[in-house]
Amino acid sequence: MLNESESLWLAHFSDLHYSPGNLAESDRCFGFAVENAIDLVARLELDSEEGALQLKAFAAATFGRGWSKRPHDVRQFVKELRTALANPLAFREQVATIAADVLP
Repeated sequence: MLNESESLWLAHFSDLHYSPGNLAESDRCFGFAVENAIDLVARLELDSEEGALQLKAFAAATFGRGWSKRPHDVRQFVKELRTALANPLAFREQVATIAADVLP
């Protein structure tokens, strides 16, 4: 059980790709996906504890509860992170504003 101040980040991957015959390929794909997401969050300077909480609130407010289990929403979220690289400050401000509206 997590404490209130702790968070858990999960990734949802297709079981069609992850199979005994594709383990090496799947590991490379999963590793790349996780590294890519971590890199995007760091480049947007949202990798602090506060930034992570804000980004989590932003994603839930933008895509709805359970968004991380819907591949389309996950792809759209990553696409938004990539697009945000053009203006990280504006994106961080947007994330902080939305998070302030939904966080206690």
